[in-house]
Amino acid sequence: MVNLYRIRSSTDAPLMTRTDVRAEMVRQMAEVLIRDEAWRCQHEAMKALHADGYQTLQIARFVDDAMQVAQQDVVAKEMGDS
Repeated sequence: MVNLYRIRSSTDAPLMTRTDVRAEMVRQMAEVLIRDEAWRCQHEAMKALHADGYQTLQIARFVDDAMQVAQQDVVAKEMGDS
């Protein structure tokens, strides 16, 4: 897991706005939920994210958004396979 809240120098990567950081965090969390098949149930999603090393506050803030993104990705993949 990438710690998106650390300060980056200009040589490491371009600076990210808070919105970019939030979107990237949600995207990474959604990938974990899809990988662990934990996107259907909030309790399972929270357990999977905690096991992957996310902090409790990050999980509390972003779990619903991550579940929604994961669900959209899974549905889009299923529709694409049809």
